[in-house]
Amino acid sequence: MKEAKDFNVEGVRKLARNLEREEPRSSEEKLGGFRIAARTLDKCRATLVQQQGDYMFGCPMDRQFFRESGINQQEFENLVATGASDEEVSKWIEEHAASRRQPRGSEKQPEVGLKEDYSILDRQRN
Repeated sequence: MKEAKDFNVEGVRKLARNLEREEPRSSEEKLGGFRIAARTLDKCRATLVQQQGDYMFGCPMDRQFFRESGINQQEFENLVATGASDEEVSKWIEEHAASRRQPRGSEKQPEVGLKEDYSILDRQRN
């Protein structure tokens, strides 16, 4: 379990899905404008409270989200550990996503994320 001074274990536990009993959100569900982000958030929360089951936070799918968004995985985990809500995480992603920044006057945001369902990549092999 995370040992940071800003770790709000009870706040995270209230928001975390128990991935030992249920699946994380679909990789198609967007958060902060990115596919994969909601699923990554579910796995991060579950890992912080040791309820990740067979899922791995930081798997190739998660790394693709971090790479495409320009977000640092450790900074994301630190934010999630504070007990940030989905809305707070979404706003933070929008503010910190380097690859989504567009010149002023540009209205359309790019579609980023996996096109195929690679959900098997985020499970540990036994």
